[in-house]
Amino acid sequence: MKYTVVITGAFGVGKSSAVNCIIQKDGGIIQEYPQYVITEHYAFVGNYKSAYGGVDSLKGLKTSDYADIVKSAFNERDIVFIEGYYLNTFGNNVMRIVFAGDMGIYVVLYASESAIQDRLIQRSGNDLNKNNLHKVQRNLKKLIPKYRAIGVPAFILDTSNLTVEEVANYILNRVKNVAKIL
Repeated sequence: MKYTVVITGAFGVGKSSAVNCIIQKDGGIIQEYPQYVITEHYAFVGNYKSAYGGVDSLKGLKTSDYADIVKSAFNERDIVFIEGYYLNTFGNNVMRIVFAGDMGIYVVLYASESAIQDRLIQRSGNDLNKNNLHKVQRNLKKLIPKYRAIGVPAFILDTSNLTVEEVANYILNRVKNVAKIL
């Protein structure tokens, strides 16, 4: 079976960091393509040459383009990860991504305001838009029951007090449980 693992959350919750950790846990990148990379067991859609990759860093593409990239990555691996802020909807474009394979897995990461504030200042020196954060996180939490209602395994994790490795392990354990692999 082919599995799409969609990871989303507000800026600064640890999406790219967790995926980069998963890449390293799986032996690192062994092949690079323009819009995705592969490791021993997985494919990852996005630009992982930078610390904050994911699909948000792919230039000149729209969310509507991502399902075709996921399908291409399925030529290489049966499990394809795709992470980004703009995957935080229940709309048609994200549905096409979730169902690009035989089954989708939807993961929402969130963190406390103070944890995100600290991470954003550390990484870019930028401050946090608190009004936007509250709206985004409220909307993200509403997505879990919607995806579950249509049969998509959906998980939510507060990353505030977790290490990057703990977040990566959480995601990998959920994927392995759903896919019954490795």
